[in-house]
Amino acid sequence: MSENITERLLVLAGKKKYQSRYSKDVENAYDELLVHFVESGDYSKRDRAFRLMMRIKQALSAEGYKFREAVPDALSSSTPGGPLSKTTSAAKHLVCLGGLCALLKTRPPKGLDIEVTLKLMEHIGSKQCYQFGLKPAQPDAVRNTGVNLCLPKPITWAKLDHYGVDRQNVVTNDGRILLEEFRVDGISAYTMDRKTFYISNAGMCRRWVDGVDRMVDQILNNK
Repeated sequence: MSENITERLLVLAGKKKYQSRYSKDVENAYDELLVHFVESGDYSKRDRAFRLMMRIKQALSAEGYKFREAVPDALSSSTPGGPLSKTTSAAKHLVCLGGLCALLKTRPPKGLDIEVTLKLMEHIGSKQCYQFGLKPAQPDAVRNTGVNLCLPKPITWAKLDHYGVDRQNVVTNDGRILLEEFRVDGISAYTMDRKTFYISNAGMCRRWVDGVDRMVDQILNNK
């Protein structure tokens, strides 16, 4: 994979008149390399690798290459940071799909208004974060309705409270609930609908999901 990405990035050495021929290849190479960084380690926006990726993007943009700036829904086919894919967690009961999300790059993600987005940024600490969704690993454990859709039957968030999940409401000054904070093993993820979650980076996402999955396993084994 790395050789293929490197080969595509090297098209910058080509002549200017061939730029249009390679612009999609360069964009795809950038996206794949960024996703590789995110999913292969404990990603952080302070990482040197990420800062270098931003410098590469600026250099490519200066050369005339274009990059997507749309902010699609969390479980659509792609995100600004690249295609959605399973996290590399050790989860047995949950499947996690996620990708980079630019909260205010052009507009808030679908379903979030400005007030909620700003509150989320206040907790995440950046305009960019990792946006993900959960679903049961086994098809026969999937629910059709309710607030526990992302958990395998018969697990509920209320049951997980007794195994270490700490749920708190994030409210406005006048008491309106904007978000819910789900804290697992000291790591917080935020959600509006208990389907799509927001967290600081992919590394924290994997640890959060692994923590939830461990609690699910404890409940199922103690039945």
